[in-house]
This record gives sequence, structure tokens and C-alpha cells, in this order.
Amino acid sequence: MRPSPYNIVAEVSESKYFAVVNLLSGHADMLTRQEYDHLKHPGSSPKREFVKKGYITDPEEEELRFQMARIDYLERAGQEELQIFFVPTYQCNFNCSYCYQAPYLSSHGNVSKSVIDAFFSYVQR
Repeated sequence: MRPSPYNIVAEVSESKYFAVVNLLSGHADMLTRQEYDHLKHPGSSPKREFVKKGYITDPEEEELRFQMARIDYLERAGQEELQIFFVPTYQCNFNCSYCYQAPYLSSHGNVSKSVIDAFFSYVQR
């Protein structure tokens, strides 16, 4: 058992708590320092609640859940309306383990007005 790579954990400023969200299970909680430490190092007896919510997982079971969620998403995606996303920069600093953007990092800075205009022109057409 290990902490899920789909966990996002952030220390809540000016408090003693940590926010945790698992992007695969959809669960979110506020953790105390002790709970956070247990999440980082579950040992041989992880908290049952953490396992139930997907914060601590068996890697093989989690991979199966991921593949099932992916299949479900692909089936639904064909039935839903088109969604268009505008990504002005790949300069994200979250460094998520599952992120696809890392290979695209560049030093190009801000997006130009001509690129923004072209995007909205395309959408209007």
C-alpha cells in the first residue's frame, strides 16, 4: 500500500491543517498534521478510511480503477457537447505526478494578443 499519485495535498496557510483531494476517487478532506504524516507514511496498517477514499492504494487495484474511469470517460465523451479549452501557458508550478504538461514547458512567456485573437476567431467560426 502506498499514497496515491492522484492525491493533491496542500498545507492550509495560517492553520494546522492540510487539504487533500484525490482526483481519481473524487474524495476531499482536511487532515491534521498527524493524519497527513500517516498519509505520507502509511506503514503496514494504513487507516481504513484513507484506503476507502483512495488516498492510500494498492498500485494494481488503482491502475484498474484508473482504466475503468478512463473507459467510462471515453464512452461519455462521445455523447456530450464539444468542449474547447484555451491554455495560455504551460508554466504551471504544481508539479503533479500525473501531469502531461511537463514536456511542454518553455520560456516563451506570456501568450501574444495575435494568438488570443486567432483562438476566438476560430471559436466564432
